[in-house]
Amino acid sequence: MRNFRRKIKLEALTKEPKKHVRFKKGAKEFLKLASKRYKIGLVTSSALVVTTLLLEKLNITHLFDVVVTGDSVLNGKPHPEPFLTAKQVLRSQTTIAFEDSLAGILSAKGANCFTVIVHSKGVNDAWIDKADAVITDFLPLIEFLFSPQDD
Repeated sequence: MRNFRRKIKLEALTKEPKKHVRFKKGAKEFLKLASKRYKIGLVTSSALVVTTLLLEKLNITHLFDVVVTGDSVLNGKPHPEPFLTAKQVLRSQTTIAFEDSLAGILSAKGANCFTVIVHSKGVNDAWIDKADAVITDFLPLIEFLFSPQDD
């Protein structure tokens, strides 16, 4: 049954990937700018085959230095292993994790990441106190991190 569902999902994603993935305002621009200055990892509970397809169809594969998928670790989210794996590959001590699920927040926190909830309709307000920060889109981050600063 799992393989059948995955096949149906892959077919839908292949035909209309943008219908199934919605970027928050400024997210793609943020990734493009951040990938020029920082190491970027993608930690997802999705399967490698689905993740690879989406990244390719959305033309953003090149923005990530590492991709950790649900089937590439023994313990998925909320266990810290996915984020610990990404941090190890990136050789990163300081890590910011952008998450939209409680399992993701707990996983990132367990790996000692600074966690940011990307707030949307699916985010439960009870999770907010578990994260270090909350954003609704990426536009303020672009302005803060990548605009010229006056000294």
